[in-house]
Amino acid sequence: MELEKNIMDKFLEYLISHGYPKESIAIEYKIGNKSRVDLAIIDIVTKLPITLFEIKSKKRNEYINMGKNQLERYLRELNINQEIPTYLVFPSQHEPFFEVMEIDTKDPLNPDKIINLRSLDYNLQRRARLTEKTYQAEKDKLKAIDNFSIVCWILAGALLIIGVLSKVFIIEIDTIDMLLLGAFVGLILTPFASKIKFWGIEFERYKTANKE
Repeated sequence: MELEKNIMDKFLEYLISHGYPKESIAIEYKIGNKSRVDLAIIDIVTKLPITLFEIKSKKRNEYINMGKNQLERYLRELNINQEIPTYLVFPSQHEPFFEVMEIDTKDPLNPDKIINLRSLDYNLQRRARLTEKTYQAEKDKLKAIDNFSIVCWILAGALLIIGVLSKVFIIEIDTIDMLLLGAFVGLILTPFASKIKFWGIEFERYKTANKE
């Protein structure tokens, strides 16, 4: 335990000296009802963990397997819909007297590897998260466009059928029916709109600011 504490102290010193805000570092972070990860990096905006570290006193297979099982359990208990990098931290004979192994909990066939500590730089990690968020936002945007296209095609088909039926006098449509139909179409399309103008008044959908 004393060795793990020494590793933790050196690792914390390294993280803080490489840009990690102290408020983003949580020691013995509680996950679920019983589990606690040795160290978690917390998003200072969402207050959710974005990186997990487990400290081990020896780099032996049994310690590595134990650490991997712990990290996998933490991720299951967190149940967050985003990828969270996980690492094991071991003692080292060379400065900074620890080394970090990246653990791929999704692909057991992917070999775990000792990483270059430069990749843990806070600004690099932050840019990586921003890139991931931008990519996810673009995916959400494309999905919304696809859904909007499907709805438009369905509405166009429905209006075409109504138009044909009215032409052959199977159904009769008066002015009130047209107004109601227009309102119905408008209500269907409203969720896809960011701005709506009605009787000269413009309404804009409220969006929560996404701070970083």
